[in-house]
Amino acid sequence: MKKVFALLTMLICISATHSQTSLKFCTGVDNYKCQFNNTKFITSPDSTTAKIYMMVSGANDIPLSTTKLVYKIYNIDAKGNELYMATLDQEMKPDWVFAWYPYTFNTPGKYEVKIYNDVTEMLSTKSFELFDKY
Repeated sequence: MKKVFALLTMLICISATHSQTSLKFCTGVDNYKCQFNNTKFITSPDSTTAKIYMMVSGANDIPLSTTKLVYKIYNIDAKGNELYMATLDQEMKPDWVFAWYPYTFNTPGKYEVKIYNDVTEMLSTKSFELFDKY
């Protein structure tokens, strides 16, 4: 009975850890802090591209407990349909609490990012919009 209780407790803790993973969008990362954390960005005045950092973190300094993050990026069309754009893999250590990946988005629009761990469990999903400066 103790083994069943211990296993159940462990499963709940693992589930809680993954459900508390957050995804932020930033213009940069400095000292493990997301700079200009937002869901709406304007392209830079001198180009039509924008580098957005996707920052993943565990709540309350809980490690992400994975050896790899998989970022799946989708463009959302006017009808709300997800159009696959890219998959980005990031190797990491299981004890890392933070990870981030910069990606250059070439056109204004609405984007959805889905984060998966090394066993293809979804850790987080979030969307943001990129606007033309005009």
